[in-house]
Amino acid sequence: AGAIYYHYPSKGELLLAVYEEGVTRACATFDQAIATVSDGWLQLQLGMTAHLELMLGLESQNAPYAGVFVQIQPYDFPLEHRSDLIALRNSYEERFKGVLARLPMPAGTDRRLLRLQLIGALNHVPTWFRRDGASSPAEIAQSMTRHFQSATRHV
Repeated sequence: AGAIYYHYPSKGELLLAVYEEGVTRACATFDQAIATVSDGWLQLQLGMTAHLELMLGLESQNAPYAGVFVQIQPYDFPLEHRSDLIALRNSYEERFKGVLARLPMPAGTDRRLLRLQLIGALNHVPTWFRRDGASSPAEIAQSMTRHFQSATRHV
């Protein structure tokens, strides 16, 4: 039973298993990062830091799942598995949705678009991040949080 297709009958099943493990790790990491903090802005910052650390694969146990939200997209999947991938992705994004819902923002703020913009920006970091660069994942998350705070105060 050494053949991979013994365990995963199709490429789609294999991709889904890898994606699911990445999402499971991302959810656990995010939940753990914000668990003991009640301030919404700090939760956002810590959640973003956890997201970036996973996406950048800075810890060896997470390296195989780095970039899981960028490298695997619904169009990569056979049709019969796309809805599963989307459900997994949505289950993770619910965490950001929950944090953003608790933040003080001006009336009329489109929190759905804010969430999508935030996650899109986070998912792009691996294209420009350098381990020996000027900013750590925590510093990037802190800067992003300050920008969002500033923008929502002056709207």
